[in-house]
Amino acid sequence: MKAEDDLGRGLKSVEIFGTILGSMTGLGERPGLVEIAAASGLQPAQLRPYLTSLQRLGLIELDADAKGHAIGPLAARLGQCRLEMIGQSYGVLPLAQRIAAERDLLVALVFWAGQMPTVAKVIPSRSSLNLNLRPGTVYNVTGTATGRVFLALSDDPRVADRAEDEFEARTDVPGIGDVPERATLEAMISEIHETGYSFVQDAYFPGINGLAVPVFDEGERLLCVMTIVGSTSGLPRRSAVDLAEEISRDLRAARDEPAVFAELPAGIMEPAEEAASVPEDRRGVGSAEIAGRLLSAMALSPEPRKLKDVCSDAALVPAKAHGYLVSLRRTGLVEKVPGSPRYRLGPVAAELLLVRLHSYDAFESARKLIGELSGETEMMCFLSVWGTYGPVVVDIVRGREARHTDIHIGRSMPLARSATGLLFRAHISAELRAPAVLAERAAFPRLHDANPEDDLLDAQAREIRAAGCATWEQRGPIRLRSLAAPIFDHNGEIWFAVTMTGELERVLADETHLRQQLLAAVARISADLGHAP
Repeated sequence: MKAEDDLGRGLKSVEIFGTILGSMTGLGERPGLVEIAAASGLQPAQLRPYLTSLQRLGLIELDADAKGHAIGPLAARLGQCRLEMIGQSYGVLPLAQRIAAERDLLVALVFWAGQMPTVAKVIPSRSSLNLNLRPGTVYNVTGTATGRVFLALSDDPRVADRAEDEFEARTDVPGIGDVPERATLEAMISEIHETGYSFVQDAYFPGINGLAVPVFDEGERLLCVMTIVGSTSGLPRRSAVDLAEEISRDLRAARDEPAVFAELPAGIMEPAEEAASVPEDRRGVGSAEIAGRLLSAMALSPEPRKLKDVCSDAALVPAKAHGYLVSLRRTGLVEKVPGSPRYRLGPVAAELLLVRLHSYDAFESARKLIGELSGETEMMCFLSVWGTYGPVVVDIVRGREARHTDIHIGRSMPLARSATGLLFRAHISAELRAPAVLAERAAFPRLHDANPEDDLLDAQAREIRAAGCATWEQRGPIRLRSLAAPIFDHNGEIWFAVTMTGELERVLADETHLRQQLLAAVARISADLGHAP
């Protein structure tokens, strides 16, 4: 985070607010009051009113079970807005999508978050590489091409500190990559300084190569790293060199082109549900809550915003906002666009989201969710993920009203003849679906041939996306009806399907209420992952 001491006079309380929030990126999972106070340079008694305001705003949340604090849903939304801004302003996302589509390579966008390089977005290749890369995955600094680009080109002191910790085996959180000898690393860093990128053969395991290319802002500061992964035949060294040079040229050109921004839906920054749990009479810090309003207004669009527009949305007079923005800039939560009067969310915002993703156990939360749904409805509920060859059941709670079915952990769900399959089909691209379609056709040719035509399935997919869930009925001796809804990550990509199955007549009689229960449940976890509807 860049210190900006020449900005003018700010507000001490707002800088404390920003420091507390920023400290959450480096404290690990569920830090307690004493830990946060020490990291912020405060006494616990001084910290308490700030935590009240941060909780009220949804920037920090209290985990009563763990007796600790976590980065809240509003902080995650700020981070998503920052990532969207970078993706659009610097042409990073369209370029990554084009490379993945045209070259059949996996592309990941990696940012520094907390103490490690952290994956923000993964654009998979058409060919499955069977890599467990997802948003929130962390890399070692010394042992990966991605980490070494940060080490060579970032001016953030935390990067060198992390490298030294890896050499001394002092790391609490292991990342991808093996630590090399110091002399070997020095040679690798020198090569990055010379070429401007990092290439490695057998990056994750034999037969997989990796390329890491830096993305810079207008001031030539490192924003993130674009990491490209492919097989040795799909990404040989010579092709990687040419691709790195092409990426660098395209990124430089994109910085000179005005970005076109998509507006975010109105109302996405409504106060988080968690805020309601903070007693109204608990004393907070007024200036901190005003600063939170400014941040919320900044997150209404990824496009850099004029001061008057931010103030209008935050219900604040521009003259009064200046001191708040000075302090928010000093703490890295806000920055001014170089050569422009506009403001945008700063790098700490992205770190808050990515640290939250890394520390948040989405699978465990989703497993808990199906248990709660089954307990409330007495129906069978199960959890599915997208595998190499389609949706796969990964957990199941039978429920008191469970009927005989062949659904079990590890079962593949048909794409066109199950609520789960239809849901994934509605949210997965045709390129990613292709291996699953081929596998289903080979394993069950008669069943596949009986599927509806693609045009009808595509129309059905549009209806599913609009409704938020998919349905499927099984008639005959066993009469069942299923509802399936998605859990999305901060990129709007489906991570899990949650499916409820029950006796046909019972579900039809109570479907409106069941649908509301299901959609509310998956929305909570999607929000925890930074998703904004």
